[in-house]
Amino acid sequence: MKILAINSSPRKNRVSYTEMVMNLTIKGLREGGAEVDVVHLRDKKVKDCIGCFSCWTKTPGVCSLKDDMSKEIYPKWVAADLVIYATPLYHFLMTASMKRVIERTLPVATPTVAAQDGKSYHPLRHEHPSLMFISVAGFPDMWVFNELSNYGKNTFGDTYAGEIFMVSPTATQYPIFKDKTAEIFEAIIQGGRELAESKKITPETMESIHQLIGPQELVSSMFNLLSSSCIAEGVIPYEMDKKGIIPRARDIEEFLVFMQTKFEPDAFKEAKTLQFSFTGEHNGSCHLTIKDRKVTVGMGDAESPDFSLESPFDLWMDVMTKKADGVEMIKGGKCTLKGDESEFIDIMEKVFNWKKAIISQIQPEGLV
Repeated sequence: MKILAINSSPRKNRVSYTEMVMNLTIKGLREGGAEVDVVHLRDKKVKDCIGCFSCWTKTPGVCSLKDDMSKEIYPKWVAADLVIYATPLYHFLMTASMKRVIERTLPVATPTVAAQDGKSYHPLRHEHPSLMFISVAGFPDMWVFNELSNYGKNTFGDTYAGEIFMVSPTATQYPIFKDKTAEIFEAIIQGGRELAESKKITPETMESIHQLIGPQELVSSMFNLLSSSCIAEGVIPYEMDKKGIIPRARDIEEFLVFMQTKFEPDAFKEAKTLQFSFTGEHNGSCHLTIKDRKVTVGMGDAESPDFSLESPFDLWMDVMTKKADGVEMIKGGKCTLKGDESEFIDIMEKVFNWKKAIISQIQPEGLV
């Protein structure tokens, strides 16, 4: 089977979650024996359709515009058994570059009008390849893809092979979601294998692909934390990582969100409870319990914490964002710790990665 994957993500040399999902799909396609050709629209010149209809009457089947679409992409599109349209979700649909490519496939249609089941259509000059969408979106729920899904079903009809959508792809970078991420990634690869075999993805695999990475409220709070920190620093997320900037919690509730973004499930085997009591503008306490590769959080004091840290809120946020040294603050008495100091520091470093950036903007390798 010949597959053409068209990627319309404009991102280059930094993380593209659209490309990440596309690459996972391609991995499965190739494991299933498919021949896959990838086109990145960011590297191509594709003009807008000018509506001249030369491809219908003057030069039947041949576009009057001479660019990468007419010379390269369209011939590959016609020859493919399946075409994958990989696009980030822009305004609930697709990128302008992807829409431009779809519009430029008009030469496949003839200028005559026929009807079937009460619906008019243009008969085709060639057999139409099967088509599918791959897309990612920042929102934490699947409804955001409704418009794109309906577009695919209504526009491509029986040739629509399906869709692979992912919400909140940034959450795949958080260790707390590593198990669910691995499960979804494997489902996407399996979807690619099934496409290679039948040009369809089974309902069971689709259900596994489209499950949520994490609780909607938590994922949204993580996104808000990252966004507020980018605004405060005057940077984009990519620059946050490049400059080694760690997001800064603005209150105790957001501190708990931050700690969950940093939680590494496999770093510590024993059950432990950490309590933080803050003074200053944000006065109050909270706690986290590590148990069975999970972390649970709560406001207020814990019943019997293994560790209890007392600190001015702003000072501890300086520690968490690498503007102050936590060990020095504890040893110097600016923060008061009850519990084994070396074990507390070990947990903070290994379990909560307190000296590392929140996410990586490096494109995952080895997927194609």
